[in-house]
Amino acid sequence: MRALPQWLRTLGNTADGVFIVDEKQRIIFWNRGMESLLGHASGAVRGRFCFEVLCGKSKTGKPWCRQTCTIQRAVNQGTLVQNFDLLTRTTTGAPVCANVSVLSLPRGRSVWTVHIAHDVSRAERQEEALLLIQRTLRILNQVGNKNIKNLENGNSHDSPQLWKAERFRSLTRRELDVLQLLVAGFSTADIATKLCISQDTVRNHVRHLLAKTGTHNRTQLAIFALRNGYC
Repeated sequence: MRALPQWLRTLGNTADGVFIVDEKQRIIFWNRGMESLLGHASGAVRGRFCFEVLCGKSKTGKPWCRQTCTIQRAVNQGTLVQNFDLLTRTTTGAPVCANVSVLSLPRGRSVWTVHIAHDVSRAERQEEALLLIQRTLRILNQVGNKNIKNLENGNSHDSPQLWKAERFRSLTRRELDVLQLLVAGFSTADIATKLCISQDTVRNHVRHLLAKTGTHNRTQLAIFALRNGYC
């Protein structure tokens, strides 16, 4: 196995998972972040094909990791690869959703493919909970029940007019677009598609919305927006 340059070995200490495959899709580097994310030890996966280890799928359930990898083909051809969400499992069978960014690293006549995996499983679970709450709120509105103060987690003392005027004033046009789609029940992937931006960009906008409105999660953000008639 070829030795990795010293600067590349520092990736072993990053919080996110990082793994590198050669031009034949064999794993040549697997950092501690990947060990923590999926449970596979570096020594157990080095030299193995990445598609055999990850067995990843897309959100639609379509197999993503396979021998005829579109990512590897794009890297070999020098094509820019957008980040993507990958569904996989740990060694114990627990589901994991990771957002993966890809970098190409030319090595002589070949190219190594660097994958940086950020665990978004918690965000996905929060999003599912948000969608459930949004559907419930729509049902309550249909039957005329406007009392959702118990869902506000102690923030019901805020004046709707004051909150709307002061906390929404600093929102950008794009943040407003994301907020409206989020409250409408669209997922991160759907919002990204509708606004022609990446899912990471959507998540960044959501983080800014939470900070600017003083809410703590997507559920609170959506409930505040609905209660104040903003969306």
